[in-house]
Order: sequence, then structure tokens, then C-alpha cells
Amino acid sequence: MRANRPGHKHGLFPLADDLVLIRGRYGFRRGAFDAAIADGDHAPGWIVANLPVLREIELKVYNRHSPSENIRSALSRSPKIHPRDSGTAEQLGALSGHRRDGGMAGR
Repeated sequence: MRANRPGHKHGLFPLADDLVLIRGRYGFRRGAFDAAIADGDHAPGWIVANLPVLREIELKVYNRHSPSENIRSALSRSPKIHPRDSGTAEQLGALSGHRRDGGMAGR
């Protein structure tokens, strides 16, 4: 996303609103986005499309201080979120292994 001026990306404000809604309901923890879908909440398309990226960021933010996890995290680049991507709640459910009806996908 292009900056309006150095360090200021005003296009991120709508994304922040989406994050606040999910974090407000599911907390600041690993798996909050997966939990939102498992409970049947509707995630915006950009969250659906970027779920693997959000999971990777959660691993870095909510570090469990595992030596192997720390090494892997330190040696990997932080992935980029692509806000224009879209998807549906059903696609997110498939990515997370959950169906909207509460069952597990593929079982």
C-alpha cells in the first residue's frame, strides 16, 4: 500500500476497524481469526484471503518462547497483507479446518 506521507498509510484505517471487531470479540491471542469463523462470524474478504499471513503474524506476536519456534520466526520474513484480496466466510472455514455448521472440514 502506498504511503500518503512517510510512515502514514491512511488506507489501513478500514482494515484496523475490521481487526478491532475481531480482537474485541476473540481477544489478543493466537487463533482469534480462526475462532471468529468457527463461531460463524462473518470475516471481511481481506481477512479470508490473508488468513495464512495473519496466522504467521500471530506466531511472531504471541511468541511462546520455544527455541525452535524462535529460530524459525527470526529467520523468516514477515509476510505482507494484501488488503484488496477477497474471499468468503466459507473459504476461511475451509482454510481453518472448520465448517460454519460447527463440524470439522474433511471429516
